[in-house]
Amino acid sequence: MQKVKLKLILAALPRIMTVAKRINPAFRSHLEKSGGIIQVRLKDNSVARHYIFREGRILTAAGIHPQPDVDIAFHDAGIALRFLKPNAKRSDIIHFIKNYLVEMKGDDRVAVWFSGLVNVMQSGNWKQGVAMKDGTHRFVTNTNGGPLFVHVKDGR
Repeated sequence: MQKVKLKLILAALPRIMTVAKRINPAFRSHLEKSGGIIQVRLKDNSVARHYIFREGRILTAAGIHPQPDVDIAFHDAGIALRFLKPNAKRSDIIHFIKNYLVEMKGDDRVAVWFSGLVNVMQSGNWKQGVAMKDGTHRFVTNTNGGPLFVHVKDGR
């Protein structure tokens, strides 16, 4: 049952990305900056799908691609489902990578671009900062010493 679920998720991913491309300018911009062939599969190759990103377009097909730029292999379907779910636990992701339950091989540039694409897809519509009465936006970050506020007006 987990393999069927994984196949459905992998098949739906391009449709989700197409919607994100329409409604999320940051996603569309990132998508158009680069491209490559990304393959996602189980280590035993029982489930595999590849995605071709070219000139802002997304093509996909089931099965193994002969020369992907990046190959992402999961130990099993359960690991893949936990890794790919929205808001996956960071501790799970680190555990899977440290213990070779997920392996990513190939062109580092394409891998970083694709990771960024997935990140923008999940967070691209988030609003950051708080509008202040004086026309600035206040942003905050946490440091060891407590919160740090930055006020920005006209990009400065």
